[in-house]
Amino acid sequence: MKKIIFIAIMFLSGTGLYAQSFTDGLPKGAIQFTAGLGLNSYGLPLFVQMDYSLIQNVTVSPYAGLSLWSPDSQLRLAVYADYHFNQLLQLSREWDLYAGINMGFRFNISPQTGTSGLKAGIQFGGRYFWNKSWGVNLQFGGGLDYGGRIGITHRF
Repeated sequence: MKKIIFIAIMFLSGTGLYAQSFTDGLPKGAIQFTAGLGLNSYGLPLFVQMDYSLIQNVTVSPYAGLSLWSPDSQLRLAVYADYHFNQLLQLSREWDLYAGINMGFRFNISPQTGTSGLKAGIQFGGRYFWNKSWGVNLQFGGGLDYGGRIGITHRF
């Protein structure tokens, strides 16, 4: 009898947690702003990015990055497009996993390098939100992007 009661309690509590823990995805019109540091050997890369959800779970993001204090100082201006997997993977609201493509221009500020021009790449990353509005972002990618980056995100 104790086993039946235990199983019933586990089932009912699990069902309640399941119903409360999954998100409906990133809704159309949602905005997230992220700022942080790049992870590479290009001096100190700083970046800002604003995600705007065009349709549910798909964002388009203007991006600006600046690498300073290095012989290879650069300015990067780009547009990112990402698919957010929360709804598909039934993740809790605290998580935001995404992957996508980017395209933009890399401008060399220093005369030592000759890699200015149009660049494209891919990225994948995730965010963990410790409350309704604030979270930490970790992203990896190639092409235009730094090897990785870490930042703070604010949801509006």
